[in-house]
Amino acid sequence: MFEQSLVNAQVGSRKPWTVAASLTLQIGFVAAILILPLLHPGTITPRFDFHTPLQLTKLTPPPLPPETRPAQRASRVPFGVFINPLVPSRRIPSSIDTTPDAAPELVTSPVASSAASALTDYAATRPVEPPKPVPPPVVQRESPAVPDAPIRVSSGIVAAMLIFGPKPLYPPIARTARIQGTVRLEAVIGRDGTIQNLRVAAGPPLLIAAAMKAVQQWRYKPTLLNGVPVEVITGIDVNFTLN
Repeated sequence: MFEQSLVNAQVGSRKPWTVAASLTLQIGFVAAILILPLLHPGTITPRFDFHTPLQLTKLTPPPLPPETRPAQRASRVPFGVFINPLVPSRRIPSSIDTTPDAAPELVTSPVASSAASALTDYAATRPVEPPKPVPPPVVQRESPAVPDAPIRVSSGIVAAMLIFGPKPLYPPIARTARIQGTVRLEAVIGRDGTIQNLRVAAGPPLLIAAAMKAVQQWRYKPTLLNGVPVEVITGIDVNFTLN
């Protein structure tokens, strides 16, 4: 019995005219809420009343600053002022004047003339310093080229430059054998005048050793080339004679 009543209640609540009536009431309620404020609009009251006369207050101007006068600039007196006599014409002349213009007039002031005279007097009384001597230009001399190889010099020139030349000892065997003659040597004389690279060119064999031993002790003056000592190669003759 109860199940039948619940089914009938659910079926009855689903009738279409009740749904339509509910929607109509809701729509009418919303429309009334939206339309009623439009039927009675409010008025905006301005804050400013245009009918009330406007009262103006007299404004007092601010006090003026104290009067300041510009500093008077010292007038500069020019040394000379040129007066240009040329003045532009306001009409077109009928003919051209070819007369040369006069020289511009130079107006000088007494202050300028007195200053110029004072400068002239000071320049005349000022002592004139003598000019400083100019140092001579430094001339850089190029060092002369020194040859790498020894220079050959004749034996006569080298013999004149001998400063120390002890005589050789006569070998006893050669003295006993009555051998005499000249030993020819070739040597290189260094930049300091010493004997270097001594060798035999010719001579008796029994006299060569004594000649070389003596010549090794000889000293010569340095040979100069353009003021620079150089090595020379020359021949040296050693004479052996029996008295």
